[in-house]
Amino acid sequence: MATERLREVLAFVNHKGGVGKTTTVQNLATGLRRFGKGHFGKDAQGKQRAPRVLIIDLDPQACASFLFGWSETQQMGKPTIYDAMVQQGQIPVYQVREGIYLAPASGRLIGIEPFLNQMAVPRKALCKLLAKPLMEMQGTELADEGTMNVTEAFDYVLIDCPPAMSLLTHNALTAATSVVLPVQLEMLATKGIAEIINAVKETREDLNPNLDIRGLLMVMSNDQTNATKQFKQYLGEKFNDYMFDSYTRRDTKMVEAQAMNEDIFTYAPYSRVGLDYKKFTEEILESMPE
Repeated sequence: MATERLREVLAFVNHKGGVGKTTTVQNLATGLRRFGKGHFGKDAQGKQRAPRVLIIDLDPQACASFLFGWSETQQMGKPTIYDAMVQQGQIPVYQVREGIYLAPASGRLIGIEPFLNQMAVPRKALCKLLAKPLMEMQGTELADEGTMNVTEAFDYVLIDCPPAMSLLTHNALTAATSVVLPVQLEMLATKGIAEIINAVKETREDLNPNLDIRGLLMVMSNDQTNATKQFKQYLGEKFNDYMFDSYTRRDTKMVEAQAMNEDIFTYAPYSRVGLDYKKFTEEILESMPE
């Protein structure tokens, strides 16, 4: 029988699109693989084991799926996280990198709420799937280990939420162990933080007593502007208990990397933003639960 290996289920949440949420999911997933050895014990051969990561894309825009090479039009007919949630079946997982798997989004997620509202507890549709056997669509690594569910197959699950406090986002909060809030240092990106924190508290009281706020991650920072300095000061004063020590700087290397369909560690690991995401990954690893 497989043993449970899951350390964390992280939901990445922000009201606003274009704030680095999906970019953070992409680069944390690859960063965990690159820098995670030494934190997850040894494999059957006695070697330090890198973590196995699952990305669940709940955003109807499917940007995380796209960054890992998934195209719904090219993969027509193949099951997605939409199918699993509506049918309450198995989560389909596709291997997209060594040790990284994807439960892809579908544009149909935009119309999923009427289906979820027919369920006894609409906010638990995703949570219930985590205990079911996986539907492994690609990759021999999992098949060789036998039938497993999410908690047995993966060390980390990263959920990319839509840019709204929708029923899909509430499903992510109910399924997660912790929440990460990527925040761009501008007014529209910061205005919904208090609402998200309140939603976390309500979910903790109603459905998920162990849900925690992992932290606020400042992204795409331009340290040379006065506006950035003012927003940093504002966040530090208002949300100091939730702030990550690390943050990411604005860097054209990230735009170039994504244009090449690569993560920052593959494309430009020693760029400013590459070093920033390395520091963030290490902060996650050093503070993860045992």
